[in-house]
Amino acid sequence: MQTRFSLPLSQMGIVSFHPLIKGKVNSSVAGKSVLTSRQLRLIKNADAVILPEICPKFLYYAVQEFQKPCFPDQRIRYECQDKLSQIRFFEVNRIPHPKTLIFPDLHSLMESTGKNSWELGFPFVIKLPWSHEGDGIFVIEDKDAFTIQLPQIQKKISKDEAVIAQKFVPTKGYVLRVVVFYDKLVPYWKVGKGPIISISKGAKVMRDLFPELKEKGMDSVKEVKSKIRVDLAALDMIFDMERPTLPLWLELNFSFGRRGLGGRRGFYDLLLRAVKTWLQDLALDPQVTLLA
Repeated sequence: MQTRFSLPLSQMGIVSFHPLIKGKVNSSVAGKSVLTSRQLRLIKNADAVILPEICPKFLYYAVQEFQKPCFPDQRIRYECQDKLSQIRFFEVNRIPHPKTLIFPDLHSLMESTGKNSWELGFPFVIKLPWSHEGDGIFVIEDKDAFTIQLPQIQKKISKDEAVIAQKFVPTKGYVLRVVVFYDKLVPYWKVGKGPIISISKGAKVMRDLFPELKEKGMDSVKEVKSKIRVDLAALDMIFDMERPTLPLWLELNFSFGRRGLGGRRGFYDLLLRAVKTWLQDLALDPQVTLLA
């Protein structure tokens, strides 16, 4: 059933497609694959558009077609959807990251590691393109360990799927996450044991460790943001804790946990503040609120 609005379409102001942020007019694309004619008119007559955090392409492209300002911008998310595209993003933009080799398939990687001239040495890290929260990431200690872990890796990857190999970095169990909420950066450490550090695998959130390294990480994010629009993302980076100098970027997350941000309420308070600041920067009335 089509939603009715009391405002004329020429006075739509801030149109929100976010399920929890109330604009002057709200609409939803949940469960849809195309926009209705009325939704297209809403976008056409909007001063600005608030998008869901994970926005379908058909909505974002419609907003771009009408040249409307939107938040959060989705270009970087579409450009960096998996770990392969993120590595290319790091390389193109000269963002420091662990030394990385990309192989067309697992067999090619196995052949390379069997050579005496194996470039990354041991240990090294295997990452599958769609791995997330530590799943699909394997630390290979030596050739024998690779042989033992091979059946487990093969279960998680198709025969012709590309494989990422990265130089192992001794993090000593510390991963720095910097969460971007438009102009505000929220840093914290994920601290755990073992080679894979993830809150879903038991890592703890700690805020006050290594303030100088935390500043270096935030400066790195600010430098990237000065060249590339990043509105909403969680950026993970590590340091070689035996010789901590530059932060090395691991990945960009566009759907991420809330535990380091004060839970669900803390996350949405930060998101609402970001939306209001963005609207103020556009010289628009920031009268948006949370629906729940």
